[in-house]
Amino acid sequence: MQEHAIRPWYCKPFRRPRRDKDRQNVKPNDLDRAFQPGMPNRAWLSDITEFRTFEGKLYLSVVEDLGTRRVLGWAMSNRMRAELVEESLQMAIKLWGKPVKVLFHSDQGSQFRSELIRHSLRDYGADQSMSRRANCWDNAPMESFFATLKREMYWNRSWTRQRLRTEIFEFIEVYYNRQRLHSTLGYQIPVGFEKKAILKDPLS
Repeated sequence: MQEHAIRPWYCKPFRRPRRDKDRQNVKPNDLDRAFQPGMPNRAWLSDITEFRTFEGKLYLSVVEDLGTRRVLGWAMSNRMRAELVEESLQMAIKLWGKPVKVLFHSDQGSQFRSELIRHSLRDYGADQSMSRRANCWDNAPMESFFATLKREMYWNRSWTRQRLRTEIFEFIEVYYNRQRLHSTLGYQIPVGFEKKAILKDPLS
């Protein structure tokens, strides 16, 4: 190639340009990685993950209490839209009531920047916080939950969406919240830790 002055042709990877609307409604990272467990109903974490099944993708949205690591709300859908996050948020609200003065932390996904979620949080009196761009460590406990779910549920892509929905429900409500010992909580279960924290909470 040197002898004949031949040079290789490199194709640069395509990168979608950052559009102005992607910067709209981004909130500061007020949580600032303050991940220590403590009192419930102070900060809620949220995120969306995807699963591949025999029938196609299934998306799971989760709302987790940072103080107790309990999954308060969850929702599943074939489409990753803002309504999915809203459904998981409503489930958490039915369990805990309106999240007044709760810090709701997520990434900068379009679902969390949507008018639907912003208005819901504002109406409920919750403050919104977002991770820095492309920084998964700013929402590490939520990422850790998804990793635990996918590792310990032993799911595979041959499942149907309905079977996956059932398995996720059982993992969250039967096992994770009520049976699984959490190292961050001093090897207590989230529901048990929550009950003890409420007894110590002067605002409960």
